[in-house]
Amino acid sequence: MGSFWNIIQTELDRERFTVSDRKLAERLGVSPTTIGNWREGIKNLPSRRNLRAVADFTGTAYEEVLLAALSETGHAEGTRLANLERGGRRQSFTAWEQERTSPPDR
Repeated sequence: MGSFWNIIQTELDRERFTVSDRKLAERLGVSPTTIGNWREGIKNLPSRRNLRAVADFTGTAYEEVLLAALSETGHAEGTRLANLERGGRRQSFTAWEQERTSPPDR
């Protein structure tokens, strides 16, 4: 179970009743197999639509869901994006994006 699934699980833990994979899949617009695969740990980056569905379902910022998926699939390795979490503080994706696109100091 990776950080991407943890975002979903946190929301499921808030539910007052157990949600089956089938019902969760219906709510997110994916197959029950996809839910099972996500639970095991994502290996491929989910589509933008699926990332948005997870963000909407969990009330989590899209950027956080994207960052979790990028990190878990290894797409962030070797980039500054992989270093967003340092020294116990988490820099927001938006702050990272602004830092990345700002002109260099002279």
